[in-house]
Amino acid sequence: MITEAPLQIYKSSAGSGKTYTLTTAYLKLALESPTAFTRILAVTFTNKATQEMKDRIIKELKRLKSGVDPNETMHRELLEKWQLSPKELSERATQVLTTILHDFGSFSVSTIDSFFQKVIRAFAREIDLQAKFDVELDLDGVMTRMVDRLMLRVAEDPELHRWMVEFSISKVTEGKSWDVRKSIEDLGKKIFLEDFKIVQKEVGVFLENPHTFKAFKEFIFGQKQVIIDKATELKTTAQAIRDNNGLSWEDFSGGTRSFSKNFDQLGKKEDPIPLLTDAQEKFLLGPEKWYTKTSKCKAAIESAYAEGLSEILHQFKPLKRSWNTLDAIAKNLYTFGLFGYLLRELKELKEEENLLLISETNDFLKSITSDNDTPFIYEKVGNRYQHFLLDEFQDTSGFQWASFRPLLLNTLSMGKTNLVVGDVKQSIYRWRGGEMRLLMNQVEKDLGGFGIDVKKLDTNFRSLPNIVAFNNTLFSKLSKLLSDHLKTVLDDASMDRIEQAYGDVLQKIAPGQKAKGVEGKVIVSFIETDKETKYNDEILKILPEKVEELLDQGYQLKDIAILVRKNDQAASIADAFMSYAEKNKDNGYRYDVLSDEALFLHKASVVKCLLAALEIVNDAEDSLAEKTFWIQLARIRDIPFNHVLFRKDSLPEEFKGIRERFFQQLSIFRKLPLMDLVEAIIDLADLNDGAGELAYLSGFKEAVYDFIGKNRADLGGFLNWWEQKGNKRTVKIPEEFDAIRIQTIHKSKGLQYKVVLLPYLDWKLFDTGKENIIWTKYDWDETLPPAIVPLSVRSQLKDSAFSTAYLEENLMNHLDSLNMLYVGFTRAEEVLVAMAPYKDSKNKDNLTTVADLLREVMKFRAPENDLLDFEKYYNNEEKKFELGVWHQNESNEKALPPPQPMVWKYRPWEKSLEVKQAFGEFETSEIVSKRAYGVLVHRIIEKSRTKKDFFLELQSMFFDGVITEEERELLEGQFNSLCQIEVFNSWFDGSGQVLTEQGIFLPGGEHKRPDRIIYYKKEIAVIDFKTGEKRTSHASQVSEYVKLVKDIEKGMPVQGYICYIESSTIEKVL
Repeated sequence: MITEAPLQIYKSSAGSGKTYTLTTAYLKLALESPTAFTRILAVTFTNKATQEMKDRIIKELKRLKSGVDPNETMHRELLEKWQLSPKELSERATQVLTTILHDFGSFSVSTIDSFFQKVIRAFAREIDLQAKFDVELDLDGVMTRMVDRLMLRVAEDPELHRWMVEFSISKVTEGKSWDVRKSIEDLGKKIFLEDFKIVQKEVGVFLENPHTFKAFKEFIFGQKQVIIDKATELKTTAQAIRDNNGLSWEDFSGGTRSFSKNFDQLGKKEDPIPLLTDAQEKFLLGPEKWYTKTSKCKAAIESAYAEGLSEILHQFKPLKRSWNTLDAIAKNLYTFGLFGYLLRELKELKEEENLLLISETNDFLKSITSDNDTPFIYEKVGNRYQHFLLDEFQDTSGFQWASFRPLLLNTLSMGKTNLVVGDVKQSIYRWRGGEMRLLMNQVEKDLGGFGIDVKKLDTNFRSLPNIVAFNNTLFSKLSKLLSDHLKTVLDDASMDRIEQAYGDVLQKIAPGQKAKGVEGKVIVSFIETDKETKYNDEILKILPEKVEELLDQGYQLKDIAILVRKNDQAASIADAFMSYAEKNKDNGYRYDVLSDEALFLHKASVVKCLLAALEIVNDAEDSLAEKTFWIQLARIRDIPFNHVLFRKDSLPEEFKGIRERFFQQLSIFRKLPLMDLVEAIIDLADLNDGAGELAYLSGFKEAVYDFIGKNRADLGGFLNWWEQKGNKRTVKIPEEFDAIRIQTIHKSKGLQYKVVLLPYLDWKLFDTGKENIIWTKYDWDETLPPAIVPLSVRSQLKDSAFSTAYLEENLMNHLDSLNMLYVGFTRAEEVLVAMAPYKDSKNKDNLTTVADLLREVMKFRAPENDLLDFEKYYNNEEKKFELGVWHQNESNEKALPPPQPMVWKYRPWEKSLEVKQAFGEFETSEIVSKRAYGVLVHRIIEKSRTKKDFFLELQSMFFDGVITEEERELLEGQFNSLCQIEVFNSWFDGSGQVLTEQGIFLPGGEHKRPDRIIYYKKEIAVIDFKTGEKRTSHASQVSEYVKLVKDIEKGMPVQGYICYIESSTIEKVL
């Protein structure tokens, strides 16, 4: 048997066979004996990864059972590990597989959260939790309930009332809304984050005594006033020195834009100390720059400089630093003062509802593992784990590591093998506590005494050669570029952590990928837009074309993934594809999409219809809900929108029967359980017949079921719950569907696709506009506890007492952005298509967005053999980088889509609403074609029962500005010439009863709609107006109309007509 180091750390870059490594490691341990698997815990990051790993282990055991191949790497490693023959290994694998299947509950592959919750349930009594506590996942809902409770307490608590009033006044003074609720909720949500958990104890101590916080508030605002008073005094002094020397500020260098104007800016209440620009700081060096060479006031300026202006100017920087420090604290001071109340409300809420917040599991487990012997913890959990395999370790939080470390120490002390796998470059969950520094160095520091074997997995088995070469070059250069940029801009030499993180970025190409004979393709396009065009809109136009190009190359829709950063981007893309598909039904392409982030339930008509019906049941007087119900039902049934539908007291004939039945059963509906009520409304409105949105209907039922499972199943409660959370629910589609995947980059981690499109490479590297919160210590009074204060991350922090914290946050945000880019770019197997906005910038230091980074790195020329010469592949005129050639993908020869029983498209609203408009565009400089006039005449004729109606519609178009006087006369002339035909004239002379575009419904729900049906005393005329050339299909269409009318009006003769408007010809159809 081969002995391995007790702790193995695998640093695995993207696509380097991490799952294979974990599976091999698991099997090496599990094959020791039939029950060895019960002593192994494998921890992954997501439920999906957990299931994949379980499936992979079972699959490999089945393969070993079927036969061992010594030429396979995994089989060879297992044979060497246990010094077995192929037959013996196969027999042992059979035993292990049988034992796992008979004791599947002990097959411990789980997410880190699942394992922690298992431990907590075992310790429920010790931490004062009832046995049947609920794990609350909806932290936004908890915060809403907390703030509701806080607002109710205001009337009872005078101190809280006074604080709220002061808070509101401060908001109004800042020119913001007096309603403080959103501010409280935004900052209050930080309670659930791990960076607050780290300081929670100190914050609690500080806020425990209200007198301490009151003194702190008075200190901060008092010190701000001191600076304002000091600045005002300096301003007065500066003006006096100026006047004593007979000067004006314009006499100084710069004239009307002189630096000396800053003296007049001193003492402003909101910003009492002006900021000196980098260019203005040269005036601190001496008086020589204070005047021009030809100045007549040289002596007076030098005198003013010596009398005190120099000293005043030198006070700008230290005063500005002090002001920025105090202002940063004051910004969140009022909300921070409410944290004590919020923590109290949270504690009471959890006790009343018997909740454990998902955010608290790490905190609880840390306290459990630190206070108990590790063996005791094992006994409580019910398993004596001897081996831990930790996956995605770069996203492990500090609290999670503090909880796991004692368990690992215990097994390592017994000489047992443990495994840690991760990649610092893929750390993109810092916002939820992920701590990449654990993998960089902390694990080795904490556990190094037991023997560590650090290995690098540097062969890429996922991507084709060009993808690997491109990413090798891109990220080795971007990490250097970004690191150098931060050192220059922030003037901080410690900004080399990015280069450390990407020190192992270069990957080898797997032999299997080389053997394919296909190199892969990379395209990076920089999209130029003008002032009238938004980048996002341009992307939505480009994406369908890109998909068509990929389909032409032989790829299937399911091969394509579009990765974005934000959920709303995913939703926009999904909407754009659905809209494009509606407009291009017959172009031979499909544009189906699948996304957990984009296909929102609330967008579907069937869901809107159901919700409106539920609101009517809840309140029969809700006329808006009733009208919404009929409008949505009309959309579902493809009934044209008209004034009858929208008018308050009217309803289309098709709906009158449904309305009568609905209100007759209203009293019965109100007695039904919620799920039964939903089903009753679905049956009443025949919503199950709308196959196009059945997935949304199913998703809505699932939402109702989820609500019932956790809440009282009353209708009012559900409608409130839906209003708060319904807009977040999406339709869940089985993954086997052939559809484009639209995902966030976060969700794509661990996945791979043949083709990856990244259309929105425009995010900021460090977005201070979000005002993220960092918690920082502030020493203010030696006799009182230090304050741990929440600071909004803004650029002003760089020049404050909190500059160290700001620089660290700045660095980590830039690293987060680079990691996000790395994860996105490394998902591609064969084709990578990236798009970014083009912004011409000659300033190399102006690197504020991902697009700036990509644009700058395109200039790279590679002297090394192992890196690409980017400049060689970049076309500066087209603003496009292109590497590799297309190859015909063998996975699809434009196969027809498989039958899909569940369709999840919803129709955009614009498909139902039409703005009043004329066909074509009318310009005074040019008369439109005869064809365009023919179509317009056709449209007017369709709506007109008589000649008078036609001329009134024409007049209306003229008054609305749709057509000119000249165009009106031409249209009038064309209609009059048609009226010269006797039969045409009879259709508009009022001699018969006219029905325009009257729908004829057929069995099965289809309907036909002739342009015109006229009932005369002795016969019926069916007319269809046509534009363009004559076609044989026109006659068959009208013949079908005639037959339908004959079936309805038995005994009456029916005559069909086709009228070709441009040629003024009429044909009879029997």
